[in-house]
Order: sequence, then structure tokens, then C-alpha cells
Amino acid sequence: MRRMLTVLLSMAIVVSAASETRAQTFGPVITVNGEGITGFELDQRERFVTALRLPGDPARLAREGLIEDKLKLQAAREAGLEISPDELEDGLSEFASRANLTTEQFITELAREGVAPQTFRDFVRSGIL
Repeated sequence: MRRMLTVLLSMAIVVSAASETRAQTFGPVITVNGEGITGFELDQRERFVTALRLPGDPARLAREGLIEDKLKLQAAREAGLEISPDELEDGLSEFASRANLTTEQFITELAREGVAPQTFRDFVRSGIL
């Protein structure tokens, strides 16, 4: 009985730790005017910055960039600005062309660095707005 209690307690600790890690990843780690930036978004932006080989500390650049993007998106929303799917696709294509790649090729290269396509789309959307 005591052994079973020890096993159950150990399992509860592992589940609790896993839940805490998941909350840190998908829960807000930065709040900008009441809107959250998740650990996942932060990790993705850091990978994106690293893939682009931008000079500076990737963690700092990711954090500052996401905060700036959140502020831009909030201002655009307040001003009633939106972009169409075609405008977004044009922006993605233009960005990818800087590396002499198509959008699809650029997304494939980013995937090799662990960057999700949505991270690229969010970055370009913010830049356009």
C-alpha cells in the first residue's frame, strides 16, 4: 500500500511538472496592454531571428520584436486597418524574394530551423500593418 502511494505521488508530481511546462509554453509570459505573448511565440520568434541571422542577442530581439508587433497590431486594430489575404501573400513573397526564394521555399527553409509557417506570416502581417 505504501509503495502504491509513493508511485501515485510520483506520478502526480510528474503530471504537475508537465502541466507547468505546458502552461509556460502556451500561457502568456509577456503582457502588452492586456494581451499576452506566449512562451511558444517567444521561442518561435527567437528561432526566426536566429534563422535570419540578425545581429544581436536572439532572445532580446525576439522579446522586443514581439512587443513591438503587439503594439503595432493593437494600433492597427484601433485604426480599423486590415490587410487582405492577397496583400499578405504579396508580403510573404516579397520577403522571401530577398533570399532569392519563393514563399514556399522560404517556409521550407524556416521549417528546417524549427520555425512554424505561422510565425513567418505573423511577422510579415505586422510589418505590413
